[in-house]
Amino acid sequence: MRNGIKAVVLIAISPDNICWFIELKDYRRDRAHPISDLHNEIADKVFDSLAAMLPASFL
Repeated sequence: MRNGIKAVVLIAISPDNICWFIELKDYRRDRAHPISDLHNEIADKVFDSLAAMLPASFL
């Protein structure tokens, strides 16, 4: 089970319709989240961002 909803910092769409999910993280100061968990944290944020965007695709 997932704990809470997370999202990427920025979603951008290029002129040629490529969607970019941009996540910013400064691990120089944030020691609460080990860098070894970075890939899981980004995957969770992209998943939740896509899930949040899904309803908009039906409009």
